[in-house]
Amino acid sequence: MASPEKLMLVAAIDFGTTYSGYAFSFRHDYELNPLKVYSHIWATGSALMSLKTSTCVLFKPDGVFHSFGYEAEDKYSDLALDGEQEGWRYFRRFKMKLYEERCLNRNFTLEDDQGQSMQAIKVFTAAIKYLKDHMMETCSNQMIGITLADILWVLTVPAIWSDASKQFMREAAEAAGIAGNRLKIALEPEVASLYCKYLPVERKEGEGEMKGFSSGSKYVVLDAGGGTIDITIHQVQRDGSLKEIHKANGGDWGGTKVDDVFQLLLSGIIGNGAFRRFMENKADMVDFLRDFEVKKRTIKPNAPSDDKSTFKIPSSMTDACKEENGQDIVTIVKSKPQFKGNMSLVRDKLRVSGDIAKELFKDPTRHIVDHLKKLLREPSTRGVSNILMVGGFSESPVLQDEIKKNFPDLRMIVPQDAGLAVLKGAVIYGYEPGAIKSGVYSSKVSNSSRLQKTSPAAPLPTEKPKTEQIMLSYNWTQQKMVLKIYDKLTTRGFRVWMDVYNMKGNLLDAVSQAIHESKVVIICVSEQYGESKNCRTEAEFARKKNKIIIPFMMQRGPDIPGWLDMILGEELFYKFYDFGLDDQPAFEKRMKEVIKAISNHIEPGPPNALPAVTAPPVERKTDRLGTTTSKPSTEQGTATKQPKETKSKQIRMGELNHM
Repeated sequence: MASPEKLMLVAAIDFGTTYSGYAFSFRHDYELNPLKVYSHIWATGSALMSLKTSTCVLFKPDGVFHSFGYEAEDKYSDLALDGEQEGWRYFRRFKMKLYEERCLNRNFTLEDDQGQSMQAIKVFTAAIKYLKDHMMETCSNQMIGITLADILWVLTVPAIWSDASKQFMREAAEAAGIAGNRLKIALEPEVASLYCKYLPVERKEGEGEMKGFSSGSKYVVLDAGGGTIDITIHQVQRDGSLKEIHKANGGDWGGTKVDDVFQLLLSGIIGNGAFRRFMENKADMVDFLRDFEVKKRTIKPNAPSDDKSTFKIPSSMTDACKEENGQDIVTIVKSKPQFKGNMSLVRDKLRVSGDIAKELFKDPTRHIVDHLKKLLREPSTRGVSNILMVGGFSESPVLQDEIKKNFPDLRMIVPQDAGLAVLKGAVIYGYEPGAIKSGVYSSKVSNSSRLQKTSPAAPLPTEKPKTEQIMLSYNWTQQKMVLKIYDKLTTRGFRVWMDVYNMKGNLLDAVSQAIHESKVVIICVSEQYGESKNCRTEAEFARKKNKIIIPFMMQRGPDIPGWLDMILGEELFYKFYDFGLDDQPAFEKRMKEVIKAISNHIEPGPPNALPAVTAPPVERKTDRLGTTTSKPSTEQGTATKQPKETKSKQIRMGELNHM
């Protein structure tokens, strides 16, 4: 590999979950000003301008690459308008599959928008090749005679990815025409930190101008992207280099989680069937998702409840609602008391109160804040005085407000172009490969780090055995307690599926797959659970698939309908209604009994030091060991026969899913 002193140009590719892009700088520009980095401005057919383009790939029906980014979105939308999309292969937001897939191999496949499969390596390669070729064309307009031999490429990856996923990206880049000896793989939060090292962030004593971080400074790097949240802690060394003093960690709590909750909200209003029918209208689906991606950035954290956010509702969604439910969205919204004063539909505009709009961000921000609090209690983090926020999701006013409120003693720094910090930092890293003392992945996966050539389907390295899955089936009125249960189980090493962390793509397909892949299904029984059609579908499907069912009673004496009584039969249940959310000793005692019961069926993995550091992966596994249902132990006296008492009606405002 050419030494940094001989490089003519460094180019970086940031392959994101939601958006992707590239940037580059010539050596003479870097020497004058390291922050002078060029990036491309992308445009869509709807006149939207952006410094990145959407991570979407479109293939023709014969499997030949057609387009990438906004161009792919617009083409697929046009095909759908003309009714000609059948057979075309449209992939969007597929990067997270490398995080979720724990048995990664060369035959790993992705499903497109129409359910057709294609080898993942082909999809990733096509995307990287497009960005590489586009960058080469842009560079040639500035300097004639640039060739691939003149360029060092840097490809960024999330720090929390497995080594196998990072190796997969290296091989995809090489298949895209980037020579292995001209390629570096770098971790996203680290190169973002390197970029911010050059930003004026503090004023040194006796000096009037702002300077970069001084020697000895410790700061958190919070890289909040569309898919993952990477968190690490750096310290500035005497020579100006950066040292990683806490290993990067995080989870899949990125900005796309807000999108998922918004879709759950709409599905809860019009029903899963109507929402699924709407999503089959590909032209409106593309525009709808694009519009929301832009709109969610404008939601304010401190807006009063009567300051409403407006979301455009396509006519095809209204039509799907009428066809499925026999009534329009306006009628449904007005009929639900939890939406009174909080939601209305005016022509094609859904008006949502500030409270509900902020609720969309609740789960991802809660996990980010909780994780940061646990991290900052570690001894190695003492002396941290700043939180550096980078990545597209860091530009969200709601996320910024949560960080400010929960960490008032730390100074929050958000660069003006936080969404480009990774991209520009990767370019600087190409010229300064020794600027980060630890953590850069290129030292682990180099040109000589190859997969086994003897087996096309050989697993990639460093994969660990998987534990069997538990699914939590519940009604959203009980979500706070269920979230505590989720955190406790994942902390103890169990792999748990919960909709707020794992719901992706079509709702019914995701739940169906979750049940297929679970050995144990925990049913959280409540009044609202028994009344919910969606909950009934989950419970009946779990029984049909002979899953081990463990009931948790979430309310005292709910009226259990016949269908649920038949499913639970003589099963014994665990009481979660006889103590409050804040009664930690009682909760810990009950969970100890629950974990003992679950351990009769599933062997947990190693305990996690931090709860929910990573969300449970989704595996493709349908086999289960045994078909008989074992009853939990009653030795501690918490498992008793289900009582039937007076029915009590309770509706929680803001309920998004099981309605």
